[in-house]
Amino acid sequence: MRIVPLLILLALAPYAHGQSAEALLIRERSSFRHDESLRNPFLPIGWVKPDPAGPSRPVNARPDPASHLFRAERFQVTSISTGALPLAAINGKVYGEGDLVPFSDTEVAQVVRIRDGIVLLRYGQKELLLTIKRLEGAQGR
Repeated sequence: MRIVPLLILLALAPYAHGQSAEALLIRERSSFRHDESLRNPFLPIGWVKPDPAGPSRPVNARPDPASHLFRAERFQVTSISTGALPLAAINGKVYGEGDLVPFSDTEVAQVVRIRDGIVLLRYGQKELLLTIKRLEGAQGR
């Protein structure tokens, strides 16, 4: 039964009407004009294009009061694991990249990067590069 329609199509193939090459020519090309005042639909709602000059800070703005507490002396990195999920022991607790590490009663720093022997922390615009501190009395065995 399935062969009959196929045979009919093959028999009628020479009689099929084709279009000439001139009929296939493109008459009008489509175009797209973007109005800069409209919101880009592919960006999140509320997103604002950053200023190319960089973030500006008001002249009379005071520095963050906790920035003086964000010092390398407040953090002690005792071990680092660089596997599929990099982890670091900071001040006796284990943290991964993106985790928040408290350094005062109300302030926290973010673990940006964990690499072999180093941990990068960020608080606001300030970054600290921490290295592993060897424990007293530990010998390389």
